[in-house]
Amino acid sequence: MLVVDLVNRQPIEIVRDQFGFLDFDAEGRLKIDEHEKKESLAFYMLAPILSEQTNSPVIDARHKFAKKSYLDKYSWVPTDEIIAAIAKAIFGKSF
Repeated sequence: MLVVDLVNRQPIEIVRDQFGFLDFDAEGRLKIDEHEKKESLAFYMLAPILSEQTNSPVIDARHKFAKKSYLDKYSWVPTDEIIAAIAKAIFGKSF
């Protein structure tokens, strides 16, 4: 997924990029159960707003572990060649 900033309908900057996976069944439909697991894990990545015990030496880091798990299971890092191809497709030139 890419978010591109436009000026006069022309791309000027890639604002955000995210590289992830979608799971499909044999008929080409999105696997709902995998999608729900992904959404649930994404919810757990949110940091707690209020800590239940403010004086506790224990730090609630569940959201950090959820983020690591989410990134490990549901995202990937593109190669330099892929990034160059994306930039060329968007801007019409390589960088």
